Amino acid sequence: KLFQNKMTEIGICTPKSKVIKTIADIEVALNELKLPVIVRSSSTLGGSGAQVIYTKEDAIRAFEQVSCESTALEVTFDECLIGWKKFELEIIRDR
Repeated sequence: KLFQNKMTEIGICTPKSKVIKTIADIEVALNELKLPVIVRSSSTLGGSGAQVIYTKEDAIRAFEQVSCESTALEVTFDECLIGWKKFELEIIRDR
């Protein structure tokens, strides 16, 4: 969330995302994000366990799977950017 806030502050758009803690949160998230979405543990930024989901039923199954496999108590649904151009940023801190 801090990273997303900083990108917004400097004028760089980031994918929308929602933290999901319960199955009831899924409906709210899908109304805002629209399908497809990327489902992942909130403790990872991609890679391991991330899935592209195309249906509400698959979103529920993925939520249950990711929340059982993860040590994190939250699952993140991210706006899916299939077809978008990739832009990577690296941040260096001096303190």
